[in-house]
Amino acid sequence: MSATLPMLRRRLGDASASVSQQLAEARILAVRARCRAIKNWLGDEIHGYAEGACLPAWRQGLAGQVVIRSPHYGWVLAPLEAHEHRRLSLSNLYAPVHEIEARLADAYRRDTVRHPLPPARLAAIRQAGNLSVEAAVTVPAQAYYHVLQQLRASLAAWLDAVHAAAPGVWQASGPESGTVDEPARYWQAPAQDVLESLQTESRGEPRRRPLFPRLRPSA
Repeated sequence: MSATLPMLRRRLGDASASVSQQLAEARILAVRARCRAIKNWLGDEIHGYAEGACLPAWRQGLAGQVVIRSPHYGWVLAPLEAHEHRRLSLSNLYAPVHEIEARLADAYRRDTVRHPLPPARLAAIRQAGNLSVEAAVTVPAQAYYHVLQQLRASLAAWLDAVHAAAPGVWQASGPESGTVDEPARYWQAPAQDVLESLQTESRGEPRRRPLFPRLRPSA
């Protein structure tokens, strides 16, 4: 256990590594650390969130463009009023991480990902534009990439908090979870700073400063 935590943290600095695999390993750590809320959150990331579930901010309101499939020109911008386009082009991302990774892999030659929509959203788009053709929303691939980056940063923040709460060698049963078992604490981790630090450590360079000091108990 004491070796698994730092190994996982170092692997988070490898942008080419599978985030899905990292989530599975982190969930095992959460079980052994008795962090039930973290385990449930990671389970949602692995298996996907239920429609309407509470999402991290970086999975909410992904801005895109409403498109329709033209029989002659392929996918083109939908003929909607500007206010309708703004309303209908925002999407929440409930998909499991392995699907996000797969969509990015499929879109590696494009700048956008065609975002799957539930039937109710498709019906609203068709009704707003009086359309009878296939419709979808395209989201910039960078927005999907940001979701994965923020997730890696949140995982690193949690691993740092667990290490700070129980320094040294862990017992087989893990530490008492205490304040480390609060997923929302880590959802706001500064992704750019965290990932730069992880990449520095993955190259064998020492960390310049602690990114996540010991957490204080909630008031």
